[in-house]
Amino acid sequence: MKIRVMSGTKYETRSIPLCEPISHPHPPTVLCALILSSVALSLPGPSFAESVSATQWHSLSLDVADRKAAGTAVAGAGALPEVDSAIAPLGVDYDNIGTMIPSSPNMLGRDGGFSFRIGDKSLWLFGDTFTTDGLRSVTAGLTTATDPVHLQDLTDENDVPLQFIPFTPEEAAFNQQEGNPRLALWPLTGIAFAGSTRGVVYYMKLLVNGFLDYQMLGTGTAGVRLISSASGTSVRVHRDRNLVFGPAEPMFAPAFTQSVGRIPFLYLYSEDARLARVPLTRLQRRSAYVFWNGVDWSADINQAVPLFPATSSWSTVGQNSYLNGYLRTESTLFDNRLYMRAASRPEGPWSDPALPVDLGAPAGAEMFFQHPEYGDGQSILLSYVVWLGPYRSEFQLVRVTLHQA
Repeated sequence: MKIRVMSGTKYETRSIPLCEPISHPHPPTVLCALILSSVALSLPGPSFAESVSATQWHSLSLDVADRKAAGTAVAGAGALPEVDSAIAPLGVDYDNIGTMIPSSPNMLGRDGGFSFRIGDKSLWLFGDTFTTDGLRSVTAGLTTATDPVHLQDLTDENDVPLQFIPFTPEEAAFNQQEGNPRLALWPLTGIAFAGSTRGVVYYMKLLVNGFLDYQMLGTGTAGVRLISSASGTSVRVHRDRNLVFGPAEPMFAPAFTQSVGRIPFLYLYSEDARLARVPLTRLQRRSAYVFWNGVDWSADINQAVPLFPATSSWSTVGQNSYLNGYLRTESTLFDNRLYMRAASRPEGPWSDPALPVDLGAPAGAEMFFQHPEYGDGQSILLSYVVWLGPYRSEFQLVRVTLHQA
């Protein structure tokens, strides 16, 4: 494989093995990845390491021939035509915007932080949320189209964040019974219908037996609707009765909508980098989902193949006009760096290995998510979680700017 790296103010092309083993926070896993840093990759001369640490820039691209040799999918019946998916060397710089300010004084800490534009607001979705009135497994809030910093928490009459996706009476009773594991509904993210104040949120249902000890029960959907009145804006939620995916199936999260012919589709990615799509009008119908098998779309989920060797714990994928394609941001447990991949088609080929970007986040930072609605493609809003102590956290917002050489 050939890579282009920045040396001083110039790019140089160097050859390295396609798969470079590195250490990882979860041994004995060996990742097919390349970490561009002065520690993980030893390159001749000090100029590259010095330029990275001094300017906070990173650059990586795969040679087109190497991409095809590594297994570029060949277009089949119904598949998109094969195109050149090579990506120009990508530079990244950033500015810290600051800490998100929640409106509720009763919110202590939480994780997650997905968002999507709905109407004239962005709906933010959070996972486990510690409040002055106990734990909620999913909460939400709204920000305006121009201000991602000030969050309007969706709360009850006592200004405590609500359980955004409601439990059924049976689930609530299960959680109240002593000795049971905790049943949780954790958000994945969502999409809004074009020109509408309605949308759909995907969530995972699981049993939490302890720290990092989970039993997946499946993935479901909930309809959301933005309600505006003289007293403010609220969100109405209707949880769909049946789960879309079962416990043994990949956990697909929505990424973006895109039309194929005249039919609008929702594209979804799993954490192990499998790809699915479904017509927007049939989101709750499991039989309507199809999966990329490396050549074409298949109704058989067992035919879905990973698009690259995935190693992340959390990721978000969005359309990107600046790249004329798609951008995936990734992060991993116990690693306070952002990782990025790009492709010119939803199914790839995706740049691999992922490009590491050091945003100066403190140790323990996690869940680096992109928010494409707050950017123009070249400029992107990112958020990440910092835990300050037991049950307390804050969200940091960063403006990332991409540069193609």
